[in-house]
Amino acid sequence: MSSISRLPFDKLGIAVLTNDGQFGAEYMQVIKHRIIDHALGLPHWDCNNLLKNQVRTSQVDPGRPREPNATMPSRNLSFLAGIYENLGYGRVELCEIPFKVALPSEQSEACKTLADEIPVTLPGVIDPSVPSLFAKWEGLGFQYIKLGHYNQSVFNFTAWSSNPTFDEAHPFWVANPAWGTLPTGEFAYDSGTFGLGLIGNIWGAGTDVKSPAGDTPRERAEVWFDKI
Repeated sequence: MSSISRLPFDKLGIAVLTNDGQFGAEYMQVIKHRIIDHALGLPHWDCNNLLKNQVRTSQVDPGRPREPNATMPSRNLSFLAGIYENLGYGRVELCEIPFKVALPSEQSEACKTLADEIPVTLPGVIDPSVPSLFAKWEGLGFQYIKLGHYNQSVFNFTAWSSNPTFDEAHPFWVANPAWGTLPTGEFAYDSGTFGLGLIGNIWGAGTDVKSPAGDTPRERAEVWFDKI
């Protein structure tokens, strides 16, 4: 992604390049206007905070709305919570947040820490009316994932990154990657193993590549995690 600006009467040209596909356009605007202000001796225009506020208010949970008469999965959230593993993607610990089914004393230390952290680092992401599982999962361009109940054993899958604002009143703002689809996760037993299957371009193959097909959640999954 690139931006080229020409100010021929001021003998100034500005080229800004970025490889950030999500906020690259905003980055280029901030850098371009900062250079123009400095080069021409203009009063500083706070383009940075203006665009940050626009981006912050535009980040909305993209998951499908929960079914009005949604049926809960056969297993409660305290069972679905736990550690899951995929040999390629590693381990992730799903935590029920806020705690409803399981008592806080029954939660792992990692889940207790996450429950204290998320209301601060992911403002507005928790919806108490929707049963949800959260996890910290870094290294794929985001820091957290949320599985919000949709219907039966299917959950909306959303990923989030938390970014500091350096504003004491609103210390963090959140962003979610543009999947181009609505990813979901489905819990199920398969071949005697309980697990979680993810679909919806989770694997990053692109929208032109069809997801696997099959009769079971594991066969349909782009990525399958075994519960351990």
